[in-house]
Amino acid sequence: MQKRQIVLITLCLIVLVPGLPSIAVAAAPARQGIALELITLANVDRLEQVAEFDPQVGEFNCVTFSPDGQLLAAGNSNGDIWLWDATIGVVLEILSGHEGEVFALAFSPDGSRLVSGGWDGTVRVWAMPVLGEPSSRILRGHWEPVYGVAFSPDGRFIASAGGYQDNTVRIWPVNAFNEAAILFGHTDVVESVAYSPDGSLLVSGGADGLVRVLDGTTWEPVITLEGHAWVVGDVAFTPDSQYIASSSLDGTVRLWNLERQELSVVETGRVWSIDFNVDGSLLAAGSEDGMITFWDVNQAVYETGINQFSLHAHAHWVNDLAFNPGGTLLATSGDDGRVRLWGVPAG
Repeated sequence: MQKRQIVLITLCLIVLVPGLPSIAVAAAPARQGIALELITLANVDRLEQVAEFDPQVGEFNCVTFSPDGQLLAAGNSNGDIWLWDATIGVVLEILSGHEGEVFALAFSPDGSRLVSGGWDGTVRVWAMPVLGEPSSRILRGHWEPVYGVAFSPDGRFIASAGGYQDNTVRIWPVNAFNEAAILFGHTDVVESVAYSPDGSLLVSGGADGLVRVLDGTTWEPVITLEGHAWVVGDVAFTPDSQYIASSSLDGTVRLWNLERQELSVVETGRVWSIDFNVDGSLLAAGSEDGMITFWDVNQAVYETGINQFSLHAHAHWVNDLAFNPGGTLLATSGDDGRVRLWGVPAG
């Protein structure tokens, strides 16, 4: 019997307050107590939009869920981070501080912190939940924009990816202001960074087309995976830490392991964001035409990646996407200024 989870989903309306930005608030529930199934290979063709956040405040670059799945955070082009209650759609807080766009977000494993990276070259660490006036601890070191951030699975370190003349990955102890390590190796902008779920590896993707794999604790190089012909926009691990996926503006998504180095190449069109579902059977990819494409990971490993299902999610680029920890929701953000939630209604 397929596992199900009851999630309360509401729609949002826009309230315009003179002198203040548009605020998304919860409207009357469209469908109370929707039962959502785990998003899997077997039911992804029934995926549909279950909620939308449209605060009309500019492009949303990144989205992420808190570890308990209760919060949805999204960073936008105005330098703000929006926090919604992911179960009822109510905006809880708007975190301001970055000067310029927010490009990357990540929650700590225990949910007590949210880290952000932005155009201003800073990494900011926000205490969660927000009590009183929001404030952040600012980590300075990158010369140029920060395009990727990630917490180590043990919560002790933050990894950040820097761009332009920087081209480094930096490792920050979670309670310190100075780097524990500055990692070189990319020859162009570092676009993304991710830890393996077991903490053994740290991977980065860059505009030089390289996927660099480092030891997750010593930060020593393990292997450099070559094959992409252009910018690697995103990297992700399967939940079992066995495979790495990388997406590129060269029109491919590649699935790798360290023994065979390259398992499959999927022709996708220009893709920026990727994520695996909770059981690792599906890889979701968001592309420049507003589409999300889902790939059967097992077929990609043993044969050739096969398009399992596609849907039109946004008007243009899908800037980011993320599955919730419970596996029942997929959040997407686009350059159309909308954040959307997708799920599979039970039935």
